[in-house]
Amino acid sequence: MQPTRRLLLACAASALLAGPALAAPSLYGIGARWTDDRQTVLTLARFQGKPLLLTMAYSTCRRICTQSMLKLEQLQQEADAAGREIEVVVVSYDPLNDTPQTWADYRKARRLARPNWHFLTGDQAGTRALAAWLGVADFWSLDDHVLHDFRIAIVDARGMLQRQVNWQDLKLRGLW
Repeated sequence: MQPTRRLLLACAASALLAGPALAAPSLYGIGARWTDDRQTVLTLARFQGKPLLLTMAYSTCRRICTQSMLKLEQLQQEADAAGREIEVVVVSYDPLNDTPQTWADYRKARRLARPNWHFLTGDQAGTRALAAWLGVADFWSLDDHVLHDFRIAIVDARGMLQRQVNWQDLKLRGLW
């Protein structure tokens, strides 16, 4: 195959994957099973009925994921100040390496002991389905790193995407 044609095919495939191709209108329509850092097996429907902050990360990330955790902590503080109960869910981009114990160690090292914070690991198919729902289907591994976007989704009690928070969203007061 000619290099130009190969490049065009790669770009077309990337565009299809990166688009807002929601596998399910509601987050709770993603039927994958996850294991949390407390060894509990669950589906995302477990969080139905409460507002949810959702992001994807991996435990050995030192750049984007660190910024995501800081932003999640800021959003948690704002929800607390507004008297809003929320769930915070972090799903691994790297299910082969982020075991429930890895996430438990991560939680402890970063003093994220709140019971409404959940660190989940699933299988490759579930991870890709969730990433597609979030619109970050274009992540990939390179050596020991996962290259990915910064994305935090604010999901309502029905599992519908309400808003996406990006790294440049500095002032989020009034969100809750």
